[in-house]
Amino acid sequence: MQASLCDSEDKQKLRHKTREGLLLEDELELLQRQRRVLRDRYASVGGDNARLQAAIAQRGDGAREALAAFDTYRNKMGAHRSAVMFAASRTAAGKELLEKKSLVGTLKEQVEELREDLRKPNGNAVQKAKREVVALKEEVSAARRIIAEKNKQLREEFRIQVQVKKDTEIHNRRYEAVVKRLRCQLSRAQDAHR
Repeated sequence: MQASLCDSEDKQKLRHKTREGLLLEDELELLQRQRRVLRDRYASVGGDNARLQAAIAQRGDGAREALAAFDTYRNKMGAHRSAVMFAASRTAAGKELLEKKSLVGTLKEQVEELREDLRKPNGNAVQKAKREVVALKEEVSAARRIIAEKNKQLREEFRIQVQVKKDTEIHNRRYEAVVKRLRCQLSRAQDAHR
């Protein structure tokens, strides 16, 4: 009776360990899927970064060409503009025009500052993208560490499970030998009784 009770306890322990092993395997698969998703996001951000750099370069070239055309136009129209400005400054609309010009000048300065920021390798937009890439790399490395830990736990659980199986087999053999010996003693006792 005690042997069957011990045997059922060992079976329950074995089932419990097997169940834990399966849960760890499921968790490992989930972490590996998350790692793949993070790796795909990292690749996507890298691709987006490359596309943004290409778009920035293309727009910068277009802006330089437009600026060169504008400079040519400005040089041609310089004399005409001076005459018109002199005449317009004498009216109320001329004062309003001067205010608008100062506003346009400020806006041009802001546009130039933005262009310079985009040209710099350490500009705000580039730094923001770099920070996002670094954050994604940290997430990926954290996921890798977790996966490594889970793999280690899974290997340890597997080793324990193998040891429990061996112990169970040893106990089974021992109990079978005890049962065999008891049967022999019983048959001897019955033979001696007859």
